[in-house]
Amino acid sequence: MTLILTHLSLHGIIHASDSNLTSSGNVAAGQAQKTFPIPHLQAGLTVAGSYSVGGKEMRSWMTDFIQKQATNPTGTLASFTETLRTALEAEMTSGEKRGGSLIHIAG
Repeated sequence: MTLILTHLSLHGIIHASDSNLTSSGNVAAGQAQKTFPIPHLQAGLTVAGSYSVGGKEMRSWMTDFIQKQATNPTGTLASFTETLRTALEAEMTSGEKRGGSLIHIAG
């Protein structure tokens, strides 16, 4: 289970989650970063579920993905979200997809 908290205010955004990872069978699998800033869109996202994409740990994959998207000066949160959905669909293995995933984005 992942706990996600998002608070938007005039002063900015607070985007937080727990750091616990779960493997199949609801067994604790350690801790890792699950919340990621999207600075160029003044937003953030949190992942739950599968913690890899194409065999690459989410911490590395998501950081790389966000950095690549920052080079698009006309990008919007909507276009970022659609590009992320397309990339996850194309790059996740069948096993990773079976594990399920949820991406909470706010900005």
